[in-house]
Amino acid sequence: MELLIEKNYFLHKSAQEAYKSYVRAYASHSLKSIFNVEKLDLQKVAKSFGFRVPPYVDLNVHSSKGNKIQRRGGGGGFGFHRDKNQHKTKVFKTFGKKKTGDKRQFSR
Repeated sequence: MELLIEKNYFLHKSAQEAYKSYVRAYASHSLKSIFNVEKLDLQKVAKSFGFRVPPYVDLNVHSSKGNKIQRRGGGGGFGFHRDKNQHKTKVFKTFGKKKTGDKRQFSR
């Protein structure tokens, strides 16, 4: 089976994705005391999927909740969004308000 997976590209990719999905599902299980990824023998699991060498899987096992990846907006500290929205109001000014009795949705 290992030779077949090594020779066939599509079987190799399918087995690789299945292996990664299995390990990620194992890592994200709610019963961490039973399903502990650190105690899982990845070499044997990879062998069961037909690999001699286990494929790379990014698990972020040792990451802490404090080290979150910042999104594109960056910052996020006190008043960040307020300041950001104030800048938007300066850039996108509305011209001409509707009159009080005007029920049209759009006007020219």
